[in-house]
Amino acid sequence: MTKHLTLLLFIGLAWGQAKTDPSQIDYYERGVVAAKEDFSPYYSCFAGFTFNPVVSPASIITPAIFLVYPVRLPQKHHSILNAENRKAFQTGYKEEAMNIKVKSLLAGLAFRQVAEFFKGVVFNSVPIG
Repeated sequence: MTKHLTLLLFIGLAWGQAKTDPSQIDYYERGVVAAKEDFSPYYSCFAGFTFNPVVSPASIITPAIFLVYPVRLPQKHHSILNAENRKAFQTGYKEEAMNIKVKSLLAGLAFRQVAEFFKGVVFNSVPIG
């Protein structure tokens, strides 16, 4: 008898599951989450670190090019792009990727300035000769 009750319980649980309604999916938020998973801030942080206006005023070129370069969606997201709400997904993905890019570029700039400050402090405090 307990076997039959257990079987009926599992059948009832499987039968009672709610199906996902595609109209309730927030594609913008899915794009934001996908951008957070895909984007690596390493290169934009490095681009920010290369900016040093004291040594070379032309060093602004690398971060500027990096910021102007457009965000492209990876091939793995093209199945979502064929859906009817692809514009919302693209917008969320590109905006979040740009936000991450700018934040990591600014982090690289800040790290460079802190490194320059401590380099000056250390070299000025050590007696030479």
